Amino acid sequence: MPLAGYTSSMPVSTDSSNQNDKPQYLGNADKIHWPKIEFAFKSGNKNYFCWNQDIMISWERMEAAKMIYRELDYQMNPTMLTQHWEAIESLLTDPKKKVEKKMLEIGVLNESMKQAQNLSIRLDTQIKLATVKYFDEYEDPFGYDHKYNLEKVKFWSSNNDISTFFLNLPQNQSSNQISRNYIKNINTYKAT
Repeated sequence: MPLAGYTSSMPVSTDSSNQNDKPQYLGNADKIHWPKIEFAFKSGNKNYFCWNQDIMISWERMEAAKMIYRELDYQMNPTMLTQHWEAIESLLTDPKKKVEKKMLEIGVLNESMKQAQNLSIRLDTQIKLATVKYFDEYEDPFGYDHKYNLEKVKFWSSNNDISTFFLNLPQNQSSNQISRNYIKNINTYKAT
């Protein structure tokens, strides 16, 4: 069964080998929406599109963006929090460790968490924001499939070919969608 935001039988956009002609969206959205969707960039063998007005971004994609912005606010994601809590719980329930040793290790864990929070930008979180705005023809532009978008991040990372697109965005767009730090470090970013 296909993922919610993914349909494997969608047509492929027009040939983008001609630099003067931008690929046209021929994807999953109803045809009445196609004129509102524009080509954004190509990564690997896939074309990525976005709405020609950000106001068109769907409620489901905006909810995904809100979750990602929460990660930005706290400079950590749910996985980091879960690992932190599990480590503390493991320490507290270890009958072999003395209280002083437990306290010391909890202090180290908390200091590590503080340092992670003080990082100016978490690259993995910033790139997730781009998955909200940019979609391929196989995605539902009105929905947001978390699993599919994790694969999209891995795909972008493996191709190392989108930095030019993001660097050429006007400052007000690139700062909202993806950090300049991500662009500088795109070749070293590894999807987890």
